[in-house]
Amino acid sequence: PERVQLADNRVRHDLIAEHMHHVDDIHHKHKLLRHYIDSAELGQAVIFTATKLGAGRLARKLADQGHDSAALHGDMSQKQRKYTVEQMRRGKVRLLVATDVAARGLDIQGISHVINFDLPMNPSDYIHRIGRTGRAGANGLAISLVEGSDRKKLADIERLTGQKLPRTQVPGLEPVTPEPQHRSGSGSKGKSKHRGQSARPRFSRGGPAKKKRKSVARV
Repeated sequence: PERVQLADNRVRHDLIAEHMHHVDDIHHKHKLLRHYIDSAELGQAVIFTATKLGAGRLARKLADQGHDSAALHGDMSQKQRKYTVEQMRRGKVRLLVATDVAARGLDIQGISHVINFDLPMNPSDYIHRIGRTGRAGANGLAISLVEGSDRKKLADIERLTGQKLPRTQVPGLEPVTPEPQHRSGSGSKGKSKHRGQSARPRFSRGGPAKKKRKSVARV
């Protein structure tokens, strides 16, 4: 993607569309995850979790559901991690469930989606995560599944990027509870104009659509 150098050494990825879902609980989160991974619009995806244990459990759960999934985390040997990445590069793995450290620097052109199943503790890791998609001139989609307890993490991400993540909903999978508001500075003022927009981005068979939203990434 075209990159524009900023004063603080960040670069803007123009081909990555970002969406944020407010979720009620872990069950709601799994339903939304299923919505995206069952879509024919998804080529390959990296699904980020907060812990190594969570990555292993989610990868096994997805495999049990019939998906070509694998985990990538720090408890794996270097040989295991290298093998897993190569399997994804060859298209043998469609869903890679990863932790931040293990996926740092991952460069695979077939990744159409990044799904933040858990938000990162460090907001700068969000920048590195979404940079796994939208590579080599392709469009990408970054989805964040955000629980009420994540509101400070979300505010920190929005403060770092200087923009509010567009809120979106899937028809039939709307949250029951309203999104909590973080009161101590959220990185932008006022309510999001994007709340409630459709969560079905338009894709062509070759990948995500041309409709995109600027996002900021760190080199």
